[in-house]
Amino acid sequence: MRGSGKGHKGASPPEWGHKGLGPVKEGETRGGVVRLAAASFMLVAAVALIPIALDWRSPLLLVVRPWALIGLIVVSTGLILAESRALWTSRRGQRLLIVLSAAGLLAAALALIITLALETRFHWVRRQVLHTDPVKMERVGRHIIVGYRSLEEVSELIRLRGVAGVYVSARNVRGKSVAEIRRDIDSLRSIRRDQGLPPLWIATDQEGGIVSRVSPPLRRLPPLSTVLAACSGVARRRRAVRGYALTQGRGLAELGINLNFAPVVDVNYKVMNPDDRFTLIHQRAISRGPRGCGSNSRLVLQGPGRNRRPVHAQTFSRVGTSIRGYSQRPSKPGGFCSGTHHDRLGAVPYTDA
Repeated sequence: MRGSGKGHKGASPPEWGHKGLGPVKEGETRGGVVRLAAASFMLVAAVALIPIALDWRSPLLLVVRPWALIGLIVVSTGLILAESRALWTSRRGQRLLIVLSAAGLLAAALALIITLALETRFHWVRRQVLHTDPVKMERVGRHIIVGYRSLEEVSELIRLRGVAGVYVSARNVRGKSVAEIRRDIDSLRSIRRDQGLPPLWIATDQEGGIVSRVSPPLRRLPPLSTVLAACSGVARRRRAVRGYALTQGRGLAELGINLNFAPVVDVNYKVMNPDDRFTLIHQRAISRGPRGCGSNSRLVLQGPGRNRRPVHAQTFSRVGTSIRGYSQRPSKPGGFCSGTHHDRLGAVPYTDA
């Protein structure tokens, strides 16, 4: 018995944690914490992908849309593989790790499904539009002007009589000369001409100042409000406005554009709406006075002359002046009054122009 006791006294204790027999070793504990942290991070990343997947076709993401599609597919697929591996290698007792990995796997799979579903739906709708009844296509298309990225795609749409005009933006003229742009536009207009249909509307937004979609190649003109502020007297202002309109109209005519969404016929109350991030009426409107705004707009519309001027149209930018019940017109210095933009004073420029 003594010998037996000595033998036990000299033997090493069993390794607890081996095959689930006791406490986990320090290295295994540290590894478990790392795996939990990684699973938590992947879960957060997978959940964050879901709203992006729902909104990646937003017009605001137009420039990065192709890369957004690739990124969503690659990242969500990578997370699915990583979470699947984590589930496969996890132990039965690691319940928190299993829950986190399973939730991350479901979130990543949902993001991937949403992305592919929206892309599939887009191509299905596109195919339905391009293969619809020609009579219905023409009936609806006569009311539509579209922007475009591919000249070939929009040419096909015009050939199918699916649109009555195109909108030329900065991306359509970037890096091109006046002659190259005119050649592109003439190729589109010739399709309608050969079909015996009314001329194709070629529209743009060339107000001057911050909204100058075809500058370059056209010279960027200052805002009309700046030109008016530099002139004293009615006669000088009229000459300045007519010269401005003539320069603008000739440039657009050289490109082949026959519809300009300008000028902005809104009274400038010098109020900056915190919810207005796009219209920026306080930078684009012509005048603070409704009569002056209307008369100057009329001069712009008449300025270029019959033979060479493109057709102009006013933009009625309500969004910047009436959001969430706030009117651009202040009720007192620094304050807002409730109501809509189409009050009696704001309607004056529209009727005068």
